[in-house]
Amino acid sequence: MLVSTSKFWFNYRHNGNILSIYHIMKSQGVPDSNIILMLGDEMACNPRNPIPATIFNNRKHEINLYGDDVEVDFRGADVSIDSFLRILTGELS
Repeated sequence: MLVSTSKFWFNYRHNGNILSIYHIMKSQGVPDSNIILMLGDEMACNPRNPIPATIFNNRKHEINLYGDDVEVDFRGADVSIDSFLRILTGELS
């Protein structure tokens, strides 16, 4: 389970970090069916994002971490303490 509960533009790096870990896991052969990805805010679509629909982990903008191959399971308001606990206890799939 990869969780970034950070919201607001100044926490952009938190989502970048989680997405970097997500890509490392996928590159090591972990399928999306074994990854639960929770992103608290939609940084890629934030009006302050100079390159819409993207998230990068460095200033060189080498790899768009928010590409077409990212499967976000929970986003925005769906990322909560309640949903996190319900996933851990198996009450929410």
